[in-house]
Amino acid sequence: MPDYGLRVHFVCAAEQRAEEFMANMAVLEGCRGEISASGKLGLSGDEKDLVILADMVEIDTGKRASPQLLAQCRHSGIPVLAVVNSGHKERAALFAAGFSDIVYYPFLAMELATRLGTVAAFRVLRWPLPEASFAEAIDAGSSHRATAKERKLVNDTCAFLVKDIVAEFSLHALARHMGSNHNSLTRAFRNVLGIGPYAWLRERRLDEAARLLRTSTLSIGEIGFAVGYGEPANFATAFRQSRGLSPSAYRRMMMRSQA
Repeated sequence: MPDYGLRVHFVCAAEQRAEEFMANMAVLEGCRGEISASGKLGLSGDEKDLVILADMVEIDTGKRASPQLLAQCRHSGIPVLAVVNSGHKERAALFAAGFSDIVYYPFLAMELATRLGTVAAFRVLRWPLPEASFAEAIDAGSSHRATAKERKLVNDTCAFLVKDIVAEFSLHALARHMGSNHNSLTRAFRNVLGIGPYAWLRERRLDEAARLLRTSTLSIGEIGFAVGYGEPANFATAFRQSRGLSPSAYRRMMMRSQA
């Protein structure tokens, strides 16, 4: 397996989340996972290969994150990502506190690869993951309620959807294509990932939109269209609901943080 040299350090005191993080990191090519229970990092001064994840699952707002950790990482140019529950409502506060991005818990290796690949400048991650690796990640991060059949269905459906994130399917048509029905597909997604298939796909589209806002000069309307939103107003509404900021405000904030 090639090693791209990216270190991902998870600051986490919860043993279960630490174990799930390492299980997901094990299927990402070119990444080395590390764990510590405190934010005290011994930085050498040359940390271009380092990304920090800070466990915020049981904390309501980024204002309670360790200011020393954020200040130390910002001074060293190290991106810090907040790990939060999928229904977290304080996204704007997290960005305002100094976090570069958000990773949702329960972990999903495909999402980790996407977000790490976005913030790690000039680093290369293979995404989407090979199907077998994605299946391992689904198995590692899913709920105890999920059956092996449900995990396989979610794995196959996610792999199909990310091939073309702007393609439009009705839930019934998607379920038929995957050899299932809409009730079984929705139940499988909720048991495995905690959200429905279109909520998952919407977040992947908005992840790509956030990446384009940070790294391209495309207009807001062009970015919205590129991720499947024909109307700029619909894109702006969806992005604000997901990130807590409008696309233009998010782009300005990212530009200031990178200056």
